[in-house]
Amino acid sequence: MSAMQSSEQSTIRQIEPLNEAARADAHAFVLREEARYAQAIEQAAAHVMALPVGRRIVLQCGPSSAGKTTTAEKLANALRQGGTETVVISLDNFYKGREQAPRLPDGNFDYESPKALDLSLLKRCIEELLTVGHTGLPVYDFESGSQKTVRQPLTLSENAAVIFEGIHAFDPSLDVLSDDEASHVVRLFVNCRSRFSLDGETLLSRRDIRLCRRLLRDERFRNSSFENTMRMWQQVANAETTYIFPHSDLADWVVDTTIGYEPCVLAPRLLPRFSELYGTPFEETARRLEQALAHFTALPEELVPADSLLREFLGPKVH
Repeated sequence: MSAMQSSEQSTIRQIEPLNEAARADAHAFVLREEARYAQAIEQAAAHVMALPVGRRIVLQCGPSSAGKTTTAEKLANALRQGGTETVVISLDNFYKGREQAPRLPDGNFDYESPKALDLSLLKRCIEELLTVGHTGLPVYDFESGSQKTVRQPLTLSENAAVIFEGIHAFDPSLDVLSDDEASHVVRLFVNCRSRFSLDGETLLSRRDIRLCRRLLRDERFRNSSFENTMRMWQQVANAETTYIFPHSDLADWVVDTTIGYEPCVLAPRLLPRFSELYGTPFEETARRLEQALAHFTALPEELVPADSLLREFLGPKVH
């Protein structure tokens, strides 16, 4: 991977020019930033299509709340529009079972560990898809906390692609394919790569943006309070540092999922809520994020397009 595409690189976005754009023409600002992300998807699709003719595998990895789900679906749509039949498979289906994950020092199960997934089965599925064009995929039943006994058959045509999306898609155990098989595989790293700065000081880091997204998403879709999400966040961050980022430079291509106007939309949603964390172990973080987001010009959520990546965290657009 070239230095230009290094997954560790970050882009600094200056806050004041973003605020000026929001005040001058908010709608145009939103469209420009959405177009920037759309272009990144098109470039990733072109990279996939540059692989040798035949079946193609995309291993898409990224940390929590980076927008992996939306990116995978948009990439699949871009490939389909280019004439490539494409399927998206979540690595969640490869979980071994609720109580088969390794345990943390406190006795809880470590579902963030790659050992919680059946990665040998994933490797076998990839090999079968590349060599014979069909396999049987596991299906994980979250209600029972176990894999279903019946596999889901998947058959690929000669010019089809599969996107395997999940936090452990870059695990080194998958890096033992034959040279011919490996030539048909792209490793795509998805992350917020932009940080927001004012007067030379970073106010919102890449991880801060993802935390803000997750606070809203978990409350809306997972019935998790801000305090509960904050309690889980440190474990998530530790797992990223241990299991994800050490392998991120295996990426062949990187997509920045930061949407330049998102702090302007997140601010009015989050600022009235941070006081809920006062008096908790997370007050310091809440006050820091509160002070940072207060620097952004507020924009209404209604400006966010229905198909925006941000809808993964904000919820569907209300008409």
